[in-house]
Amino acid sequence: MRQFILAHRSSILYTALLSIGIEICLVDHSLVAKSIVEAVAIFVCVLFIVSIVGDIKNNKYSFVSKPKRRNVFSYIDVAICLIGVNVNILSESEHCFWVFMLVITVLKIILPYITAKIGNYFIRIGNKRSHSSLAR
Repeated sequence: MRQFILAHRSSILYTALLSIGIEICLVDHSLVAKSIVEAVAIFVCVLFIVSIVGDIKNNKYSFVSKPKRRNVFSYIDVAICLIGVNVNILSESEHCFWVFMLVITVLKIILPYITAKIGNYFIRIGNKRSHSSLAR
């Protein structure tokens, strides 16, 4: 269990941050509850930033060049964002924070596949050029 948490630390914290965001929207009427939820959100946000910095420090170049594949938290994040959009619509808020978070979350899922396709395309072009130069 500990290895799972360490391996998916950033995903867990991102999911927690999204969940806390919905709670902030729901406890808007109570000042004490809102303050407690905002304090927890700031704490989780700091942990998330420390986790991301740790991942960049440990993985250096592969952090950007090889984005992580989706996991179970990716689907949970999409569901939370859809719930957030629904809460936003029901509360008749003017801002579109949850739509933005939904787009970011979907891009986070799709990005590894897009980068893999582009990378494979350039590898094939490089292989064709090296084979054609060997044939001369």
